[in-house]
Amino acid sequence: MRLTSIIICTILVVSITFMSGCGSSTSEEAAFPETSPGLTERIEPEQGFVPGSETPPTGIPSAPENTEEVMVHFTGMDHAYVQAMPKDWDGDGTENGLVVYPALKDANDEMIGFQDIELDVEVEIWATRFDEATTQEIKDRVVYSKTSKINSWKDGDPRLDGGIKIPYTEIITEATDSGYGGVAVKIHLPDGAVQEASQDVGIQIRAIDWN
Repeated sequence: MRLTSIIICTILVVSITFMSGCGSSTSEEAAFPETSPGLTERIEPEQGFVPGSETPPTGIPSAPENTEEVMVHFTGMDHAYVQAMPKDWDGDGTENGLVVYPALKDANDEMIGFQDIELDVEVEIWATRFDEATTQEIKDRVVYSKTSKINSWKDGDPRLDGGIKIPYTEIITEATDSGYGGVAVKIHLPDGAVQEASQDVGIQIRAIDWN
């Protein structure tokens, strides 16, 4: 009888231990499933560029050129040059304003042929007055100051349809101003350098009624 009781107790202990182990394993698998039914591995949502793909997903821009690569387009640059002239750009027979042509040139005064590279250009226009002491036109009052943009060597060539258009309505002159003046530009390059140029006198800075 005593032997029988020992055997029964041993069987109960083994059974309880086995059931406890099964319950623990099932609980862990439910909380941390390694795969979904029918799949052999977990698939994470796609995030940004996928390594190994040929092109980045739509909406992610390509890596921009670094400064050294961009500055290759300005190899041989020696100085800046600017020219400004009145122009009728809407074809109605009346001059609408000034077109400023800022250019970058090499030592032989040839254009630096950059393209599709945006550059900031500070433009300042002033009225001039006649100085009796020197018998010359000299800088008087600033009548326009603004930063614009160019993106091609074509913006520096008066023979082409480029340049920076400045309507006469934006050039604030007074009745006492002579109607002529000068212009200066500061061209900001991708590496942070600045090239400056000016046309000091002889620019028509307001509309003239020729009638």
